[in-house]
Amino acid sequence: MLDTTIIITTFDRPKCLDKLLVSVFQYYPDIPVIVADNGTTRYQPPELFEEKVEIINMKPDSGLSACRNAAVEKVKTNYTFVLDDDVIFTETTKITNFISI
Repeated sequence: MLDTTIIITTFDRPKCLDKLLVSVFQYYPDIPVIVADNGTTRYQPPELFEEKVEIINMKPDSGLSACRNAAVEKVKTNYTFVLDDDVIFTETTKITNFISI
């Protein structure tokens, strides 16, 4: 177990976020994910991931720091991997490398 939660901030880029979630769960199918959404249109994860992703609906345009702070408050693991919604995981994305440091 990685003992890590991924937190993601998003602002009205659902297609980017969908691609990120697909890539995350391809390599880490059981990792907890928290999304802080401060967009004007509420994000709805693909049905396949609904049970795996916790969404925090923030006030629209509340800002990156407020989103990250709200997400971090919900983390129950020892480590937190902070991402923006335009990141994509690949076979070389190794969370264990970050934890080992």
